[in-house]
Amino acid sequence: MHYIYKDISNFSSFKTIKKAKVFFPKDVLEIIECTKKKYNLFGNLKSYGDSVLGKKKFFSLIKFKSIDIDEKKKVADVGSGLLLNELLVETLKKKLILPCMPGTKYVTIGGMIASDIEGKIANTKGNNIKDYIIEIKILYKNRIFICSSKKNVYLFNSVVGGLGFTGIILSAKLKLCKIQSQYISQKVIKFENFESFKKISKTIFKYNYATAWVDFSKKKLNGLYFTGKHKRLTKVKGLIEKINTTEYFIYKLFLLFINFFLRKKVFIFFFNKLFKIKNLFIENKNISIYNFFFPQDKIINFRDFFSKSGLLVFQFQLKINDLDFLYNKIRNELLKNDLFSYFVIIKFFNKKKENKISLSFSFILDKNFKRIKKILNILTKKFNLNIKLSKDCYLETLNTEIIRNNNFLKKKYIFNNLNSLMFKRLIKNHE
Repeated sequence: MHYIYKDISNFSSFKTIKKAKVFFPKDVLEIIECTKKKYNLFGNLKSYGDSVLGKKKFFSLIKFKSIDIDEKKKVADVGSGLLLNELLVETLKKKLILPCMPGTKYVTIGGMIASDIEGKIANTKGNNIKDYIIEIKILYKNRIFICSSKKNVYLFNSVVGGLGFTGIILSAKLKLCKIQSQYISQKVIKFENFESFKKISKTIFKYNYATAWVDFSKKKLNGLYFTGKHKRLTKVKGLIEKINTTEYFIYKLFLLFINFFLRKKVFIFFFNKLFKIKNLFIENKNISIYNFFFPQDKIINFRDFFSKSGLLVFQFQLKINDLDFLYNKIRNELLKNDLFSYFVIIKFFNKKKENKISLSFSFILDKNFKRIKKILNILTKKFNLNIKLSKDCYLETLNTEIIRNNNFLKKKYIFNNLNSLMFKRLIKNHE
């Protein structure tokens, strides 16, 4: 079996495994060999969590790159090692798209499913990748199963969002949507308090996509909605996916500046003001799908843009009516301890008209890490927060809400990645 030696880390740079031995199985028999030897599985190392980090030996399914698109049925049958970017190249040629996509296109399909990634969907069709899976083929305890929302349901629910613990995803059939063009009409809408936020949230169904950014510098809930709708356009500004040489030079200079001042409270508030003004200045524009969904991919080493030490993300799901209370509780607790979030993002979950949202806070991974984790652990337990375990800021608390919403925490269904840091941190001692 082919292997290489390389340094392994995740997107948040939480920990680096030096000179890890990485195997690349080419068939199911070689995968079984890797699982028997308890190697840890990873996708393309773009996750925030530590479910893939562990001992010195790993394996990747990057060779599982099959792709078959049925244009008539609007279905993509793909290998788990295929990158989202590689899928997009083929689907966009046929004016098709996987509507639920994360913030970067350099993730594997298997990784997206294992993390049950969230997108920017504004309608009632669902905003998790789970809502767009027809079926998945998995390897579970050395046997192959076909799973869906109707077949081998418990395995399906355990593997989707199971972070690689409960089954190895070999391939997936995904629902695609027809689009008019590769361009999106983006509209930015300002909200100045919880009441205006809630009022606007009732209108986002008329868009294909929506997400919101919160201004952490404001005492009251305040920020911007980013909405998008597919349009039939021919000439559009903003089609360039990668930044040019001049922009790259400016980013590099700003990177030096931002890393020096970013830990200062004054700069955090200035950064929020600047971000808000910049986006309101160009509140309505037509942009490419790439620039709408993956703005961070324009910046080389996005995590380094904020700090070379790494990034932390803390995300949980809640009812929209609880937003004002919980946001202010968390914000006040952080500020009381002289801690700040650099980005606060809201996503929407309107499936079955449940009116749920997710709220995420981003932090620099630095000397304040232990204090941040301690505060978030207390808040998670106190308010029984439904934490997204792929973005759990390395907490150590499992409350009833987390256990209820994560089937893979029942240890009898776990057979893979037993040497991972997350397994030791959360699952090993859980009863």
